[in-house]
Amino acid sequence: MNTIPVLQVRNLSKTFVLHTQGGVSLPVLAETSMTADAGECVALVGPSGAGKSTLLRCIYGNYRIDDGEVLIDDGIEVVDIGKAEPRRIIELRRRTVGYVSQFLRVVPRVTTLDVVSEPLRMIGVKRDEAEERAATLLARLRIPERLWALPPATFSGGEQQRVNVARGLVVSTPLLLLDEPTASLDAENRDTVVEIIRETVAAGTAVVGIFHDVEVREAVATRFVDLQPLTKAAA
Repeated sequence: MNTIPVLQVRNLSKTFVLHTQGGVSLPVLAETSMTADAGECVALVGPSGAGKSTLLRCIYGNYRIDDGEVLIDDGIEVVDIGKAEPRRIIELRRRTVGYVSQFLRVVPRVTTLDVVSEPLRMIGVKRDEAEERAATLLARLRIPERLWALPPATFSGGEQQRVNVARGLVVSTPLLLLDEPTASLDAENRDTVVEIIRETVAAGTAVVGIFHDVEVREAVATRFVDLQPLTKAAA
């Protein structure tokens, strides 16, 4: 039996250098460590400025890691995100690490059905099957079928966020990162997303998320990691 965590963060440090403010250094994370196992939802908690979103972006490979390690088990090998080649990170994002950010970022004029089905097509799923699976998820998230042929950039904030959730969850990945997935949603749609997250965890995915809505956090989290802001800044 494999007992290696899906995700291991070891002594991670991240500092931003503000070049527009005379090179001031702003430390955000210092020697942060955590793990996430298959079938659990780890909620990152702490006040604004504690580095929760920064930690997610370091795990996903969007931010360069200054010190420490982010290790992800893709089922074949353990990959160190800080040392991995860009093409290896891209492959991890296709099959191993899902990510739902706070904002939907897509190419303009691409239809909603294409936006959601694209991650499936990128791993070799045939278009008909990919679109069918995407349509099922869009329907569950109450995106009307009349909107599927339209670009989501024209949608309301709540509709865009539901499309964002659908795109991030359409491929079943060993690790899923969630940054405020219910922030723009009404109660009914929020409850649907909570239900889907719980099903995803029950299916064996390791989830790491930020949930400012206390009810959502309590409903999905199996464990909490508390982050506190760093106050030191230096020129």
